[in-house]
Amino acid sequence: GDWSHPDYPLMLPGSFAWAWIITGRETLITPIVVSLGFSLSLAGLVFWYLRSYASWSAACLGSAFLMTVSMWRFWSTTLYADIPLTFFMTAAGIFLVLSLRLRNQILLIPAGLFAGLSLWTKDEGLLFSSWLLLLAALTQWRMTKDLKTAARAVSGYLAALMIPLLAVILIKGFLG
Repeated sequence: GDWSHPDYPLMLPGSFAWAWIITGRETLITPIVVSLGFSLSLAGLVFWYLRSYASWSAACLGSAFLMTVSMWRFWSTTLYADIPLTFFMTAAGIFLVLSLRLRNQILLIPAGLFAGLSLWTKDEGLLFSSWLLLLAALTQWRMTKDLKTAARAVSGYLAALMIPLLAVILIKGFLG
């Protein structure tokens, strides 16, 4: 990957570096394993959600379709942040949908965390996180018809989002 790319807040290089610290040496296999992990995790996430909330055949078809998309296969091997970004965006979206479907506001916390990790992965995560916040707030308000209740529900999303957001602000503000 291009380590000096200005819209990459060092999530992937940081992952590689931690693996090298743990193993005690720099290895060429580490970036490949990290990329493979995100690629397979994305396919697994799609499979899990469709299996849990649709059907076994939908899960098999959906994840198989994802793995046949040529751009997914291409970006899975390039060590760029597009596949991790997609994983985090998909996970955030799934947790938002589950929080609404199950009427469980606690699930907005992992939605916020994954949205924040998408921001930590690439700058496109900022727009995504903002839109997801707006969507969560509007749907919570529409479901409850009470602004305070909706704001309280979305506060978990915001709290979880703040940790990666502040890290990105610090990196971009002081190291960028």
